[in-house]
Amino acid sequence: MILWQNEVMILKTINNEAVIKYIFDGIYGVSYYLAIEYHEYGSLQKYLSMNTLSLRLCLDFLLSLANGLDYLHSEHYVESKLIKSTIVHRDIKSQNVLVKQNLQLCLADFGVALVLPETLTIKDFVQLGTIRYMAPELLEGVITYTREALCAVDIYALALVMWEIGTRCIDYPNVCDYQQPYDEYLKNSDEYKNRNVHLEHIHDVVLYKKLRPSINLTNVTNQVVLEIFNMIEECWLKDSDARMNARSVACKLKTLSAQIQS
Repeated sequence: MILWQNEVMILKTINNEAVIKYIFDGIYGVSYYLAIEYHEYGSLQKYLSMNTLSLRLCLDFLLSLANGLDYLHSEHYVESKLIKSTIVHRDIKSQNVLVKQNLQLCLADFGVALVLPETLTIKDFVQLGTIRYMAPELLEGVITYTREALCAVDIYALALVMWEIGTRCIDYPNVCDYQQPYDEYLKNSDEYKNRNVHLEHIHDVVLYKKLRPSINLTNVTNQVVLEIFNMIEECWLKDSDARMNARSVACKLKTLSAQIQS
């Protein structure tokens, strides 16, 4: 019920093409329901598992995703009055991104999202989200208590989703079957074979071994592809203060997208 209430409250305040549209909600007997916009292509993870992407579509996916996160992370004012506070999603992953009919992306599943209050408290920094996509500072329990730190957690997860998109682009060398982030390091474990990824596995890969999903840019001459993966690496840095922010990612992708159109 708490997650349902939180998602309903947040979605009612959002009006952006890169965020799932709220339709209505209610209670029927002892069940709570939430009606949202339907997208027949389903999740980004499902789409990537069945399709490769042209560079044009790859950039469209990346830009719409970055625009959505930029919208969430931004404060909006009208005549000096705050009308929208910063929202952190806290569970960005390819399963929580939907592919729209026009082949743009939108963020979904706001159950654990947080509208940042004027004054943050320690409860706003609890470890939430999907283990595979958790930022190093969350895994290590050393997140700094700032608004920027919470946004940086989203950026790390964004980078992993960007990697999922980029490695399915036909301009990426040796495009292979879709993989989730860190599959390459986990696939030999018995737990992974049973589709169970535990905190200690990701902790070992991300913190102890300091690994990230592999990037193969051998013989890549396309400057746009190189720039995309450079951005990804800047967004999943261990130092959260050094990561790009959503606005910077969106602006850079807009520039790259214009280069493809020209």
